[in-house]
Amino acid sequence: MSSAEIKISKIIELLGRTDESTLDKIIGLLGSSKSDADTTDVFPPEVIEGIAKSKKQIKNGQYTSHDTIRAKYKDLYPNANI
Repeated sequence: MSSAEIKISKIIELLGRTDESTLDKIIGLLGSSKSDADTTDVFPPEVIEGIAKSKKQIKNGQYTSHDTIRAKYKDLYPNANI
């Protein structure tokens, strides 16, 4: 895995831990990095769709928190550095 892929993986992990308002701020910041750009100019359509789907799932309570997942795997793999 390249360093770029590792960075993207870490960003995706962090995005998974954020709430809807934080996602909106991130999208706004990234969109404002290009003059007169909206998010459709900055991200490919599948990313926009994924973010919209994630926001809807968070709003509907259809998610598992990072802490819950971490605790589950800590129990499954007690010697792992999780």
